[in-house]
Amino acid sequence: LTGNDRYEFSFTPASFDAAGVDLSEVRVVPNPYIVTSKYESKQNVRQVRFMYLPPECTITVFTVAGTKVKTLTHNSTDGSLSWNLVTDWGQALAFGVYVYVVEDPRGNRHIGKLALIK
Repeated sequence: LTGNDRYEFSFTPASFDAAGVDLSEVRVVPNPYIVTSKYESKQNVRQVRFMYLPPECTITVFTVAGTKVKTLTHNSTDGSLSWNLVTDWGQALAFGVYVYVVEDPRGNRHIGKLALIK
């Protein structure tokens, strides 16, 4: 090392290309959700996490009969969103199979299933 040595560092700010998002990568974990799962760190606290989300999207959860039970809005660059399995009207979600729809502002959609097992 000498006094004439010079070091340069350059950084490119992190960015997110919404056009390159593939909604088919969206996942719910754990799925199926099992009430006695070791995933839960606290007793009587139910929670699932939607993963690989675009920065802006809406997640709508329906029963298999087509009744809307929850609408979630995601507006963050972290790519995930937790849901406490409580409906829009404040009731705990019953056990069964549910359908979720993830839609971004461009109108792209992904449809998936979520199961809750007792």
